[in-house]
Amino acid sequence: MTSNSTPFTQSDSAELAFRVELLSALVTVFQMNDLDLPVLAKHARLSESDLKRIQEGNSEGISTDSLIRILGAAGYLTKLTVSRIDQNGI
Repeated sequence: MTSNSTPFTQSDSAELAFRVELLSALVTVFQMNDLDLPVLAKHARLSESDLKRIQEGNSEGISTDSLIRILGAAGYLTKLTVSRIDQNGI
């Protein structure tokens, strides 16, 4: 994403929206399931402390790939829907 002095672009906004949806899904998965964090961390190739932060809704410093990998390790498939925002794209 961009630095604090540069305004968000349309693509930055799209990336942020995707990450917010992933994080929301992960928080829901954590709330609805009794997941074994040490086992999940091993399968997702992340630390337990990273998983605990994500469980609390904080994904700062965690890649989008890692968020998807956690969902997969928890037994969930991530699907992507692509739709046109407006006619002002490239």
